[in-house]
Amino acid sequence: MIGTSWFRVFDTWRKKLEIGFTWYALPYRKGIANLQTKLLLMTFAFEKLGCILVEFLVHEANVLSQRAMEGFGACRDGMLRRVIPMKDGSFGDVFVFSVADDEWPTVRALIAERLEQRRSQAALG
Repeated sequence: MIGTSWFRVFDTWRKKLEIGFTWYALPYRKGIANLQTKLLLMTFAFEKLGCILVEFLVHEANVLSQRAMEGFGACRDGMLRRVIPMKDGSFGDVFVFSVADDEWPTVRALIAERLEQRRSQAALG
């Protein structure tokens, strides 16, 4: 197993879905798998489930994931406090990022472009 990412909360009334619990082993970070998974999950959310919003929660200390979210076009919506249970028993704060249905075509194209770039780099290297 190289990692995981899955649907966490699906609110059918508000047509909103959260993709979460994403983690990849160090050798697979910044690779193809995470982007491909995000593309597949968001495609299903928007195009099959009819979601109007897909959300991601990112721990406040996880700067790399925050940059990655912004890098593929997700909007930083704000912070939720005391959301994620931590190993020490405390609860961590998270930034909420989202992609709306009208933003999805642009985000989908950007992710597809980045995937192609990474596949080309992997073929060369």
